[in-house]
This record gives sequence, C-alpha cells and structure tokens, in this order.
Amino acid sequence: MKYGTTFLQSFVWIGRVLPLTALLGILLGLHFELDTFVEMLQMSIAVIFGTIAFIWWWWVVDAIKNQNKFFNESYDRFSEMHQNLIDIKTDISRVQKLHVEELEILAKTHKGK
Repeated sequence: MKYGTTFLQSFVWIGRVLPLTALLGILLGLHFELDTFVEMLQMSIAVIFGTIAFIWWWWVVDAIKNQNKFFNESYDRFSEMHQNLIDIKTDISRVQKLHVEELEILAKTHKGK
C-alpha cells in the first residue's frame, strides 16, 4: 500500500507543478525573443527556478494542511482526555462520599504505623 500511495502522490505533484511550469515556459517564450543559445539557456534556467518555486509553494501548502490536521486531531484527543479526567474526578468524589467511615479508619491506621 505504501508503494501505491507514493506512486499516486508523484502524479499529484506532477499534476500540480507541470501545468504551472508549462505556463511559465510559454509566457517567457512569448515575451522574450529566443534567438541565441544564451537566451534559450537563460530562459531554461528561469523555468527551472520557477519550477522549484512552484514545488516549494505546494510543499508549504501541504505542510500547513498537515499541521492543521494534526492540531485538529490533537484538540479532539485532548477534549476526550479532559472529559475522562472530569469523569474520574466525579467518580472519586462519589466514592469518597459513600465510604467516609472506611477512609477515616484507613487514615487512622496509616498514621499509627
């Protein structure tokens, strides 16, 4: 399953970055005259830098999405733990009220030792 998700993720990244890279290449090619090898090399370098910027941008978007998901899941777990602690506190209070005499006897026996 790990291979399938990794393989699928690569297509997701290609689908995100390749159209933007193609658009950047087309716009730069239409805007500048590419007559010499040096100009073509400069445009290729600009497209490569643009591609790196697109990859970095989508990586940041994914990182923020994953961090937000992590915080939401953590909040849910902490809310559940908080409710469990409230239930435990209520149970302890109830036990203390029901067994006052037994708890006093236990306290006296431990003080005597």
